[in-house]
Amino acid sequence: MLLRHIFNTVTTAMLAMAIATWLELPAPQISMVCVFIVMQPQARQVFTKGYYRMLGTIAGALGAWAIATLFSQSPAHLLAAVGIWVTLFTGIAAFYSQPQAYSIVLTGYTPVLIGIPMAFQAGHIGAGAAARLAEVGLGIACASVAAFINGGRAEQNAHPAAVPAATASPTAPGAASASLAGLHPAIAIAAMASLWLATSWPGGPMATLNATVNCALVALAAQPVRMAVQMTLGTLLAIAAGIALQLCYPLLPASLPAVPYLLHASALLFGAWMTGRPDSLGRGLGYSITLCMLGYPGGSLVGGAGGNHYLHDAAGLATSVFVQTAICAVLWPLRQRTVPT
Repeated sequence: MLLRHIFNTVTTAMLAMAIATWLELPAPQISMVCVFIVMQPQARQVFTKGYYRMLGTIAGALGAWAIATLFSQSPAHLLAAVGIWVTLFTGIAAFYSQPQAYSIVLTGYTPVLIGIPMAFQAGHIGAGAAARLAEVGLGIACASVAAFINGGRAEQNAHPAAVPAATASPTAPGAASASLAGLHPAIAIAAMASLWLATSWPGGPMATLNATVNCALVALAAQPVRMAVQMTLGTLLAIAAGIALQLCYPLLPASLPAVPYLLHASALLFGAWMTGRPDSLGRGLGYSITLCMLGYPGGSLVGGAGGNHYLHDAAGLATSVFVQTAICAVLWPLRQRTVPT
């Protein structure tokens, strides 16, 4: 069963990226990421996850457009508005169980994913929101078709699939704990955005984006610190693997253009194996998402601005996961004291 999950996830992710590239979507790797997040050993869970993910993405994209309309003149104000938005929806999501919590937190952090890379080009956020919807929708569609095709036999023997990303408590946490859940992404975006704006660090957008989104997700996990540590380990491993891949790509024969993609797919097998096992889900998500973003053959590490941009993004990702773990380590003990007995 696990081998089937690994094969389905990686082949579907590569197919999603190929279709996204053919359609000339701006970020084909987002479709790959979506497949890794949505794909589950049980077909019905793929459909459910995809449905709620699409709902949250649509609502969040509309939120990003609204924020950009109101705060397009000032990147600092736009980032502050995005921070308030994700804080509010993360706190609301803490009162719900899955899958509603996942859709709500997606509504909260989708403007982060859309708005932060375009904070200085707010006029293009509408186009960015449309592209994000297309990329996510494509990933969900590919995962759903694969689940439908392979679902019959898999449903009979599948073990209960772990929920990708957040696993909200099934009981209401109380207003105080919910507020502290919202503080996770609030602190992350305030700290990282301040560093980015003060220093103009090229890795700042990636650090701000990843720290904020991950904090929103792990804030709803049953064990936030454990999930944060797992995602940190997976992310750091993927950064190393991504650098190795980017160094290898220029050495491959140009007459075989498919070889880099096969090499990338082989590295993603390890991530699919981890996401298919509940005890390594956090590591698998950190590894798979990061490797989809940094390891795909469209990037370049050797020479030129492309290589420098890659290294800045890698440094931003590494910084973000340490920040998210530190925030969880501080806030989680406080939240435990506020949970009603």
